[in-house]
Amino acid sequence: MHFHLFTLITSLLLLLTTPLLATPVNITDTDLIGPRNLYKRDTIDCKGSGLCGFLNGNHCRKAAQEGFADSVTYFSETRRIVIQNDLFRTFCLAMYKCENPDDYQYGMPGSEIRQRFRNIKDLGGCEKCGTNWYFGSCRVTFNYCSGSGCKTA
Repeated sequence: MHFHLFTLITSLLLLLTTPLLATPVNITDTDLIGPRNLYKRDTIDCKGSGLCGFLNGNHCRKAAQEGFADSVTYFSETRRIVIQNDLFRTFCLAMYKCENPDDYQYGMPGSEIRQRFRNIKDLGGCEKCGTNWYFGSCRVTFNYCSGSGCKTA
């Protein structure tokens, strides 16, 4: 009798608690890379070419401000340069790039790209070269460039 009572109580408890157990949810790849995860990774560094010291940081910021339009959404790597004609002819590159091509899927508004460039100086304290990494493999970078590294896309 005790065995049947124990089995009955155990069965009832199991039936009552089953709806409380977590149910598995199917997550697709698009759920993981959707716009709501856009700010998942946000770091800034002040790294760049050994020739960054020759750059004028204001020229780099000018490349970002004039090279990326607020009203345009960018779906591929985009590079803009400003030529600095002082003692040396130097080039500052402002670049938006994602290492993984799939990360371009949702695009990035120019207004957001420009803000990310401002963050390099305002939040990262970088005066000349630097990178703001965010959303998967995407980044904006200020750097010295020369030759084919300056090509604009």
